[in-house]
Amino acid sequence: MVGLCPDILLGIIALCSPRDISSLMQTCRFLYEESPKILLRETVPLKTSIQLSGFLTFLRAQEGRLAFVRSLRFELLDWEDEGVPEFFIH
Repeated sequence: MVGLCPDILLGIIALCSPRDISSLMQTCRFLYEESPKILLRETVPLKTSIQLSGFLTFLRAQEGRLAFVRSLRFELLDWEDEGVPEFFIH
């Protein structure tokens, strides 16, 4: 079986919703490594401490992801110290 050219595959991924991209990241190593570049090029809205915690976990999952973050928007509505990772408080 012949695979898609990586550039074409990434072009298709760029048209998907963040939720779909997240799901597709689980299908192969290439998408796991390349999809964060697409996900993180848009503003990341963070509205809850759970979203913040999940986002920080996502960044830690692969070295270098932080470099692709272009913009964050904090709209924390339920800020609770116990929901925020310790390293973020310092």
